[in-house]
Amino acid sequence: MRKHLLTFSLILVIILQICFPLYNVWSQEQILKHGQLIKFKIEPVDPYDAFRGRYVTINVESPSLKVPLNEDFSANQPIFVLLENDSSGITDMIGVTQNADTEALKMRIDEWSIDSDGEIYFRFPLNRYYLDENKAPIADKISRNFNKKNALISARVSQSGAIIIEQLYVENKPIEDYINELK
Repeated sequence: MRKHLLTFSLILVIILQICFPLYNVWSQEQILKHGQLIKFKIEPVDPYDAFRGRYVTINVESPSLKVPLNEDFSANQPIFVLLENDSSGITDMIGVTQNADTEALKMRIDEWSIDSDGEIYFRFPLNRYYLDENKAPIADKISRNFNKKNALISARVSQSGAIIIEQLYVENKPIEDYINELK
């Protein structure tokens, strides 16, 4: 009986170890399929990480918002940055709430701080776009010439505020296509 219980426990652990990564992949794919499209202007830089390979660091403009000082924010709770697409399709950050139930387009932020003037500063949750190892050196050269008006990311955001990068654009073209045209 003890041997059967041990075998069952081992099989259960193996199944859970397989299901957990599969669930993570599935949930990310659901955001890409069903999430609302947003776009941010960026200032990319192309570093290298020995364990993860080549990527472009994403620096989004203005990762801070001014809020009224009479609003009470709990320090150990996530905030939700309210988003709105302007007429050109670029996403603006228009407000902050800690109400996760809001139906507004929102992005979840776990790391943030507020100063005495009511300015909330936060770390943008999207900070890396990974590239093919062969295209990365070219992207490095391109990134040195980026300016604010010709580089942006498109991302998908779920109703819960989870966000995933979909594509990095240079001159309104996916960076991979832009690199292929340069070759």
